Amino acid sequence: MGRVVGRVRVGPVIGQVKPIERAKTEVTHLDDQHPAVFADPGGTRRRRLRKLAYVVGALLFALLLAFWLSQVAVGVAPR
Repeated sequence: MGRVVGRVRVGPVIGQVKPIERAKTEVTHLDDQHPAVFADPGGTRRRRLRKLAYVVGALLFALLLAFWLSQVAVGVAPR
């Protein structure tokens, strides 16, 4: 007989998952505050990223404007 769609062959159970009550977990203590990884007290990184974001935004806007003008400026003549 061929393959029947919708039927699944189930094998024997190999292992068993422990119930959630017995599972080993780790507790994070909120008292253990680690120092910030990306500390920037002078604000240099923030200023550079803001300038970079403005430049990228202006370039994208210029590309969008150029594309839009290329679509509007060249009209298609009817045949």
